[in-house]
Amino acid sequence: MKTSKKTTRRTNREREIINIAKEICIASDGEIEIETTAKISEGDDNGAFIQGWIWVDFAGTGLDKNKPGTPQARLEYLRAELRAERISYGELNELQSLAKYIQPDDVELREAAGVPENH
Repeated sequence: MKTSKKTTRRTNREREIINIAKEICIASDGEIEIETTAKISEGDDNGAFIQGWIWVDFAGTGLDKNKPGTPQARLEYLRAELRAERISYGELNELQSLAKYIQPDDVELREAAGVPENH
């Protein structure tokens, strides 16, 4: 079985395999994503395996990051209060105490929590 992952030039056959895979992804409402640098494994059978990305939703599982009682769930509640312009001083204080759980690229919450830039 031949496996290939090329970051520069693809053969016409490899490009066609990727195009077919992308068409399948479109038919499945984009639930699977294929990158142009995906690994392709083609054997003697009439097809090929191709590397793809599939979204795994944690909602309702043991991995749910927004379960009630988690810092992430509380941050999302505070975000909603902030956006509705009804966040209280107590909630702002709570937001500051949860600053260590705020993602580095979450400017909205970091700013509201008073986290200095580049921290």
